Amino acid sequence: MSALVITTGRGGWHSYSLNGQRVPGVTSCTGVLNKPALQSWYAEQAAIWAANNPDQLTALGHEEFIGMAKGAGTREMKSASKIGQDLHSHAEKLATTGEAPDVPEQDLLMVQQAADFLDVMQVRTIVAERCVWNEQHHYAGRLDLLAEIDGRVWLLDFKTGRSGIWPEAAMQQAAYRYCTHMQGPTPDSPDEPMPPIASAGCVWVRPDGWQLVPVRADADIWQAFLATIPLYHFMQLKREEVVAAPAAAGRADHAA
Repeated sequence: MSALVITTGRGGWHSYSLNGQRVPGVTSCTGVLNKPALQSWYAEQAAIWAANNPDQLTALGHEEFIGMAKGAGTREMKSASKIGQDLHSHAEKLATTGEAPDVPEQDLLMVQQAADFLDVMQVRTIVAERCVWNEQHHYAGRLDLLAEIDGRVWLLDFKTGRSGIWPEAAMQQAAYRYCTHMQGPTPDSPDEPMPPIASAGCVWVRPDGWQLVPVRADADIWQAFLATIPLYHFMQLKREEVVAAPAAAGRADHAA
């Protein structure tokens, strides 16, 4: 039995247990980072929705209109995430079997670009969509692709966002690169040591093309990732675990 156990819940989220102990996922750890650009994007999406739907103020009422505007960014993010998840699934099949998956029409252009990347770069798949973990620092995750390109072993992640590749992607790839183990190819297979990796990058896929974008995923970036782990654990604490009841209280009398 693998040392790593993955539990998948509703909505596709999953949690990890390593040797019986719950450990955080890579994306959960990087989720604690402050991302000012993302905050601005959420505000922009709310403003765009409100500007495009002024008639809904009367139809929905003030509070519901505000709620719909506030949720615009989340709805866009879920839609983009679905596109990315679909591409990962299709790309995995292409990379591992070489067969064209049964692709919904809305995903077809993206998958064609991913297939072109695999063909043009003569990608030789080593591992696709494999769970990995670090035994010493107690975190886990699922890498997209380990592949050989021009004789070099690349750690690759498919990205589909409109704004390109952000620095957090390098931190994510560094976390995977410095894992110590990966699960075997089947549930009955023994765990394997993480193989050495020469290069890390992201494959940025859009409907009109693709780019192979190298990222810096070295030991310094990995150390930055490790700093997110205690922050992640802090964020999981309940309020009453950190903030105690008042030790004293008072109120000043105001002069008439």
